[in-house]
Amino acid sequence: MAANKESEKEDACNTYDQLAEIVMTYRQTGAPMSAMYSKDFGTPDRNKLVRGMLEEAYKSPKYQSEQVKKNEINEFRNRKFLECIRLYK
Repeated sequence: MAANKESEKEDACNTYDQLAEIVMTYRQTGAPMSAMYSKDFGTPDRNKLVRGMLEEAYKSPKYQSEQVKKNEINEFRNRKFLECIRLYK
């Protein structure tokens, strides 16, 4: 039973991590926030989650260097994954 809970936690946090990567990559490409913000992600909770993540990502600067962009994306993913893990404690 505990292993199942741990697996669910890991799956949820991996999904959150992937979403964070998509959102920050979107930010770092210079895409307008409004394009993704106005999309429907299926449920009010998902919409709220994505929009909150977008708001946080767009507070970060957009970088020119590909290496710095990659680092920013990874750092954002790491922060979001850590938040998720802490939430499930």
